[in-house]
Amino acid sequence: MIGTRTGELGLREQKKRDTFMRVVAEARSLVDQHGLDGVTVEQIATASGISSRTFFNYFSCKEEAVIGSDPRISDEAAEELRRRPAGESPVAALRALLFREGDDSMLQRWGLRIELVRRHPELLPRHLVAFDRVNRVFTEAIAERMGVDAARDPRPAIVVSAVIAAVRSTVTWWQQSDRSTELVDELNAAFALLESMELEMPRG
Repeated sequence: MIGTRTGELGLREQKKRDTFMRVVAEARSLVDQHGLDGVTVEQIATASGISSRTFFNYFSCKEEAVIGSDPRISDEAAEELRRRPAGESPVAALRALLFREGDDSMLQRWGLRIELVRRHPELLPRHLVAFDRVNRVFTEAIAERMGVDAARDPRPAIVVSAVIAAVRSTVTWWQQSDRSTELVDELNAAFALLESMELEMPRG
């Protein structure tokens, strides 16, 4: 009985995630075709095969749907950070999270959002809200790894903010360049620079 209920919860959660991603995909497609001002919540809901009421179970507005930041994904990523090897530096742990072997989905999501904001600057406020949440949950995870209180020690926040800023700046630069280099190579260089700075050095 318990196993059946666990399976049902898993299927229900997967269905929610599938709906979430379908709405995000349709919202982005419509905005690409008509611009942000030319798209309504009702159009996004219809294209996604759901009602407007169901849309608002997932998103507070169309801009949030286009950005498509799922809090569950950032929470899971934070848990993955906590499970990284204890001897790994905070910067190395964050690097490993972004460059998971055979899975660069997080990096792709970040890059796509940065590109969307470049094309549609009016999305910036929602983009910043999404990144602020990622920053917060990652900072909590890094503080635990470092064995410090993030409210009393600024280093976890400094490390996470530096990593996010480096990724965002590198992706933005690459998207605006002639793209004669590989993005992953540029990001590896950025992380090498961060690691050389020893951002997580002991205080005092």
